[in-house]
Amino acid sequence: MNQTLTLLRPISIISALCGIILYFTFYLLSSYARNNTIYVAASLDKEYRLEHVTTPRIVFVGGSNLALGLNSQQLSKETGYSVINMGLHAGLGLNFILNETQKSIKPGDIIILSIEHFLGDGNKKLMAQLVDINPSTKSLMNLSYLDRIRLLIAQLQLCISGTFYKLINRDKDPIYNREAFNSYGDLTTHYGQPKPTAVSGNILFSNTDYSKWINVINNFIELAYAKSAKVYFVFPAFQESAYKNNLHTLKALELQYKAGLKCPILGSMTSSVMQDKYFFDTVYHLDQIGSQKRTEIIFNLLKQINMASPIMQIPDKKNIH
Repeated sequence: MNQTLTLLRPISIISALCGIILYFTFYLLSSYARNNTIYVAASLDKEYRLEHVTTPRIVFVGGSNLALGLNSQQLSKETGYSVINMGLHAGLGLNFILNETQKSIKPGDIIILSIEHFLGDGNKKLMAQLVDINPSTKSLMNLSYLDRIRLLIAQLQLCISGTFYKLINRDKDPIYNREAFNSYGDLTTHYGQPKPTAVSGNILFSNTDYSKWINVINNFIELAYAKSAKVYFVFPAFQESAYKNNLHTLKALELQYKAGLKCPILGSMTSSVMQDKYFFDTVYHLDQIGSQKRTEIIFNLLKQINMASPIMQIPDKKNIH
């Protein structure tokens, strides 16, 4: 027994030393690889705006269908409300998208939810990028123990890939980066740029029971109501051909929303379906003309709820580090 303990002691010491070395290697690499201009770093600027812009406000909540789908400045002029576009990326997961906004809701806010179809859990690689640049967001992701392990693995992979891309000076996307957003939260760098020959994301959805995630949305709605805010739901902009390929599945999803959602739905799913020519690189991302048309659709929907209030001064985006 004593001999076994004697043999195990050096192994334990070596294991502990390896763990310490790995920790400091991870710490040093993550500091070097960290990219303050990465796309998801825009969450810092969006959160700042949400926290500091004064009422009356319209807050748009969803993924990149909003980031590349609105002319918020025009909408602000037309409605008389300060407009805050919180849309960033559906891959960050529904829990994060809702929780990020929920913590900074103010009385009187008009919140417009525009959630990508069947959005649920996030992509761990993308979530790792977000946590690296904006650590406080980890608490907003509602991670299980297993999710935390997966996120840690994704963070380790990010350290390696981030270091590599930085070494070869390929760590900034010309369109999808932090500086791509204007002060309202709209991404505009793709305006006038050549479009890919085919858009991505044109998949066939499975006919899924979405009630679990509708309940998550309803929890957000109830918390917003408790803060004296109003909440409305608008279906995301979606490419016409992709909609036709998923016609029956998306009609079933719309029925689930109508049956279970605890806030008013403005318009229908088809009112958010737009011609293919208005999309940039995915079935959710609109080009400049498409964003303009989408803004007009949103404005007409908002007129249904008789929104009118004098506009307050809107501060420019602050440079948060």
